[in-house]
Amino acid sequence: CCPTLLFCGTVLWDSALYVLSAPNLLRVGCTENIFVESQDHTGGPLNVDILVKKFPTQEHLLAIKSVVLDAANNFQSLTQVVIPAKELLVEDPEKKQFVVLQARFPVRLLEKTVLVSFQCGYIFIQTDKTIYTPASTVSYRLFSMNPGLETLSTAIIVEITNPDNIPIHKKSIYINQGVNSEEFKLPEMVNFGTWHVVARFKSNPEKTFSSDFEVKGYVLPSFEVILTPAKPFYNIEDKDLTVSITAKYRHGVNVIGAGYVVFGVITVLNEKKSIPSSLQKVEIREGKGVARLHKDHITQTFTDIKR
Repeated sequence: CCPTLLFCGTVLWDSALYVLSAPNLLRVGCTENIFVESQDHTGGPLNVDILVKKFPTQEHLLAIKSVVLDAANNFQSLTQVVIPAKELLVEDPEKKQFVVLQARFPVRLLEKTVLVSFQCGYIFIQTDKTIYTPASTVSYRLFSMNPGLETLSTAIIVEITNPDNIPIHKKSIYINQGVNSEEFKLPEMVNFGTWHVVARFKSNPEKTFSSDFEVKGYVLPSFEVILTPAKPFYNIEDKDLTVSITAKYRHGVNVIGAGYVVFGVITVLNEKKSIPSSLQKVEIREGKGVARLHKDHITQTFTDIKR
């Protein structure tokens, strides 16, 4: 996750040229490459300490790495350092911060003041839906990329927080090759509202990335039912009365499921009276179903059907 621009510090000492090369921007919590070299060195191995210190006092050591330059590596070494995020907390995130980078050779000290950035990379979060119901499963994917938007294999921390920003679920995962898929099952008793998937780099937990989703109570979709009798009246001599059922959702899609049907009559006194024995379960397939009222159903409730 290094920028392409580099600074290079050199110094000539006793015919040997000492070199310190590094990015011109060091990213907090990110692995950064540091290069040191001794050109035209004619002596034995050189122990070199690479130090990162707080600017400007240099009293606080943030990171240190030691390398050995010798004939086997042509007196060159490319190593890595990581600046811990917790060591560079500031009240104003817009304020520029610097560190002092040093390469301590046995006979010479190379030093450079370098700008630091808290943006080590990016985490993109994608949920499979935007709205969930209680006890359902939230499936989500995490994409990690470096500042150049290249895939990044790294350790991250993921939290699921409710609308009150209270963490309900937390786990540490390692994203391999920049992509990882996860699942979280919502509780049955759950707060309705906007929930959050919050992720952060383990090396830089102060910087967060998030994606939101809604949790709502389950509401049955509205649908319309049309009853069409085979004929507009029932004759007491008929064996049965067939009623066709058509059921469609408001958006026009046919209903698939089952329904319960019970027949009844309106008496001469304008009273509604059901026929309990006519209760039946009707399968609705592709929005269609059929219910039948048999003569026996009527006679069980009205013994003298002709009255």
